[in-house]
Amino acid sequence: MHWVALGATAAGVLSGLRIFVTYNLLEVEVSFLEGITSGLMDWWLWIPFVPLVLALARRFDPSAAGAVRFLALHVLVGAAISFAQLTLFSRCPASSERCASGTPLVV
Repeated sequence: MHWVALGATAAGVLSGLRIFVTYNLLEVEVSFLEGITSGLMDWWLWIPFVPLVLALARRFDPSAAGAVRFLALHVLVGAAISFAQLTLFSRCPASSERCASGTPLVV
């Protein structure tokens, strides 16, 4: 599972740099720390869902389940996990603080 945390950290840092650069280019003042924190929070909150995703991937073989059934399951589970991750992200203190000021960190 360490490779998941390492990958999420790398993606979070890159995402945070993108947030920092993009907002500042748009003349919305975002500190480097805010950008990196937001990027890391976003990606780190996916880590708890990895075991579920891996278990479902092992359990449901696309060729055995049928394309329509597999696609339906993929869409439903993907939407549920995305909603859960977004809900967790919106509850994070740094995210809530920035949103309360009227400038959410979403690019």
